[in-house]
Amino acid sequence: MVSIAMSSCLNTDETTEFSSNASITAFGIDTIYGVEYDFEIDQIRNLIYNRDSLPVSADTIIDKTLITTLSTAGMAVMSGDTLFNAEDSVNLLPAMNKSGSEGMKFKVYAADGITTRTYTLQVRVHRQDPDSLVWKNMAPFSRDVVSGEQKAMAFKGDILVYTSYQSLYRTPAEADPCTWTPVMVSGLPADVRLGTLVSYDGVLYVVSGSREVYRSADGEVWEVVPGLGNRVVTLIAEAGGKLSGIVEGETDGKYYFNTCDGMAWDNDGVLQEVPSDFPLEGLYATRSTNGNGIVKTVVVGEPYDGQQSTVPWSTEDGRLWVDYATTEAACPVMKRPFIAYYGGNFYVWGGNMDAIYTSVNGIAWFKTEEKFLFPEAFAGKTNYSVAIDPTVDANDKRDFIWVVFGGFGTGNDVWKGRLNKLGFNEF
Repeated sequence: MVSIAMSSCLNTDETTEFSSNASITAFGIDTIYGVEYDFEIDQIRNLIYNRDSLPVSADTIIDKTLITTLSTAGMAVMSGDTLFNAEDSVNLLPAMNKSGSEGMKFKVYAADGITTRTYTLQVRVHRQDPDSLVWKNMAPFSRDVVSGEQKAMAFKGDILVYTSYQSLYRTPAEADPCTWTPVMVSGLPADVRLGTLVSYDGVLYVVSGSREVYRSADGEVWEVVPGLGNRVVTLIAEAGGKLSGIVEGETDGKYYFNTCDGMAWDNDGVLQEVPSDFPLEGLYATRSTNGNGIVKTVVVGEPYDGQQSTVPWSTEDGRLWVDYATTEAACPVMKRPFIAYYGGNFYVWGGNMDAIYTSVNGIAWFKTEEKFLFPEAFAGKTNYSVAIDPTVDANDKRDFIWVVFGGFGTGNDVWKGRLNKLGFNEF
């Protein structure tokens, strides 16, 4: 058929120069669940592909679909031994999730009847639901019951679980199964408040019951930081390139926000007094970047008696904090709340670990009803700590959420979860 088409064009006494262009300039398929997916054409590799993968169940649609767009400078296009017809449905499964030189082939014949060019179509389809939070039960850090508080931290590629001022369990975060190793801790006082543990500039910091600050570069050997004094109420989080905390005034006994470099408090400017409803215990912090590139640190903590909702607090510099209080769509009040800016949204959970709340801006909150959920095994477990192991190298996908149950006489249990799409590799 192609031969006849070409020869008919040349059946004339006049000399005509026909184009040798055999390029495909546009390609598209019918919508998938009403969504149009763009296809890109790599003219160097002769490759046609979709950068945004189709949904998991798209394989039941593309087995009989229409190619709605196939624009070419040539005279004819062959798929296998068949002349392409835009009105015929096609089976694109042979192109699904292919790589290298594999996929469906489209051979384009230029108008000169001589030049041809073969393109490879690769249709990328998600193998997993990108918006689902998937959990895996890991080996517990210890068979021994922890009598007091425990605190999990992600630190320098490891997951650390502190169970007292002398004991620590650690495992490489990438290890599967976990290879927990007990470690003896030195330098911490017996009245250390494990709930105040924070990480800043590659160093761990914690506050003691006597309001002194201790630091450690490896999580095992600790030393007091004299320059931070003995009036530190709590440390909050890294913010604006500094470590934010709350200190007691020297003369008035009031609490103030301040920042430090890890060794000494800043002594410039007027300090903001801590509002009476700002949480002082059980703090969890996260950071988000808005469309203007502004980085904000957002924190939640243990609620006060009578508090009606879980209120996040935000700062850009660690010294000036504002609340995200709202009277509409507020996040319910819960014990031991945790917050994370994760996968483009804020999430808060706590209490009996039976619900997760999400927000786009940290103000209006809604309960997740599908996909981003806890396993049933979480329900009713009230003693826990949480750590997120972030992705630092794009080639080493992390972003795992570690939930460590245990402490105060309850059984130890460790779970690791991740939003599927945060583990996908870029093509």
